[in-house]
Amino acid sequence: MFDDVTEAVNPAPPLPFDSLTVRAESAGNEVTLRMRGTAEMRDSAPLADLLLHYHREAMRVGARSVAVDLREVDFMNSSALNAFVRWFEELKGARSYQVKLQADTSKRWQRGSLHALATFAVGHVTVVA
Repeated sequence: MFDDVTEAVNPAPPLPFDSLTVRAESAGNEVTLRMRGTAEMRDSAPLADLLLHYHREAMRVGARSVAVDLREVDFMNSSALNAFVRWFEELKGARSYQVKLQADTSKRWQRGSLHALATFAVGHVTVVA
């Protein structure tokens, strides 16, 4: 049904703050977003724009899944989590891919937030520890 991803995903413009970095790569049928740092922000728009950019890229290259590696994210506040909700709203309306949130369960914020976040797109998003 799905062929391997044959094109690289185009990078998104950088975030306007240095506390969080996102690196994208693609292999096989999967796009991986590796996040590192801290996401404490008042305005979720820059992060939402970045996530929606990679949503469009995953659709363009025909990815079967998008893995979001959050294991090196020390903290995300509610504004940052809201950026994921905006992405998941787009995801639900598209014939698209599965999202795997890769968690570090030793981090309290991930234990308390990621499963709740996945409920915004049941059937599309899973949390993997």
